[in-house]
Amino acid sequence: MAIERSILKELTNKTLDAYLAARQYDQLFFKTYFPFKRVSSLTYTTLIGDKGNMIAADVVSYDSSAPLKIRKKVNSLTGKIPAIRMKKTMTESDILEYFQLGNLADTDSKKALVELVFNDVDACFDGIQARLEWLALKVMSLGYIALAKTDNDGIVTENNIDFQVPAGNKTGVAVLWSAAVATTTPLTDIRAVQVLARANGHQLKYALMRPEQFAQFRASTEVQNEMGYYQIGSTALPKAPNLGTVNEYLLADDLPQIRIIDQSITTEDDAGDQTAGNPWSLGKVTFIHQDKLGKMLSAPLAAQISPPKQEFQAVKDNVLIAKWRDTDPVTEKTRGEINAFPSFEEADRVYYMNALNVTTWS
Repeated sequence: MAIERSILKELTNKTLDAYLAARQYDQLFFKTYFPFKRVSSLTYTTLIGDKGNMIAADVVSYDSSAPLKIRKKVNSLTGKIPAIRMKKTMTESDILEYFQLGNLADTDSKKALVELVFNDVDACFDGIQARLEWLALKVMSLGYIALAKTDNDGIVTENNIDFQVPAGNKTGVAVLWSAAVATTTPLTDIRAVQVLARANGHQLKYALMRPEQFAQFRASTEVQNEMGYYQIGSTALPKAPNLGTVNEYLLADDLPQIRIIDQSITTEDDAGDQTAGNPWSLGKVTFIHQDKLGKMLSAPLAAQISPPKQEFQAVKDNVLIAKWRDTDPVTEKTRGEINAFPSFEEADRVYYMNALNVTTWS
């Protein structure tokens, strides 16, 4: 099978680069919590607990030596940054349609032609970004990443990739949030996590959760009783507060404000079956002290360092998009790839609560 330049005359390195630069893609959570950092090697080392809390100096007399303070224990997690790749194919029939559209001059045909040329570019870029989002949300909601053939059609590790969140930072709740709303105690549960964090010298700013958990939170009688009632005639009815009302109350009560992680990523297994869902694990609530939890480490790509002469290439947000043509049979190929993986430096200052498990994280 021979490889040649793209058959699509609209494509060059320049036009591909211009298209990606101008295209506005969806904003994803990982860019806030795990922004990109370029690294020079495929090997990474994540330092866990390298920041810690401030340790006060001592008041001493003149002519005395400075007291020695112990160095905080720092753990490290090392590994190889993996490749993340996907490919799309324009078949012979797609290519024949491309030539037919090129012979038409009306506006709709020109629009359809542009979509046909660049649809696979968008799909590959979005696909790489979606996997990075999936990885970040798994880390943020579980503290580990587990890859399986059911959600990752490629070579996977045999073990979970554990980011070493301390076991003491993981708790359950007094009453399952899925239980009867009259018995659930979401505010009490959040206060318990806050007490735990403060005992470790950590301040919590946000509580991240799925929409399902926020629905359970706002429906709770405890929440509605604390936040008040609204009046219809002579009847006082409990108000199910919205997110804005909840966060006003939480802020005034010096509690972490809620952020809802509402995301849907479609994965495909090795049989080609697709499943859409929120990568954030159901029931899990994550408490953080700041937005930046780590970095999305991005390593060099061999295809970018030494590009094949048959490929058109462009890079956006560290994602390489390549276009070329196979000749037997005649097909147009598009590939997206990145060498990237999350590094979770703040793992020891993040707190996890399982709202669907009593007392323990489990």
